[in-house]
Amino acid sequence: MSVDVYEWLAARVRERRAELRLTQAQLASLAGLSRSALANIETGRQAVLLHDFLALARCLEIGPEALLPPPAVGVGETRNELPRSVRLFVESVTPKASRSGRRP
Repeated sequence: MSVDVYEWLAARVRERRAELRLTQAQLASLAGLSRSALANIETGRQAVLLHDFLALARCLEIGPEALLPPPAVGVGETRNELPRSVRLFVESVTPKASRSGRRP
């Protein structure tokens, strides 16, 4: 079963924002977005620029990989189908602590 990457991102942002007890306005402000842009991201209606993607991960206190579909979901059949340069970039900005499952 394949999931749209923006639907996956939308769900993860909404879930994590709720866990942190942040409003859309609060998260948007922290990430440098408008509240309406964040609302569109959280519904999967808006594509996310790379710098906004990284800002959201930072503000949500998670590694960027946590916002991507797991290997068996979305972006084709596996996350390995992402271009190698994209995978390497995401790995390079992921804090080592979050790779092992611990919070930074």
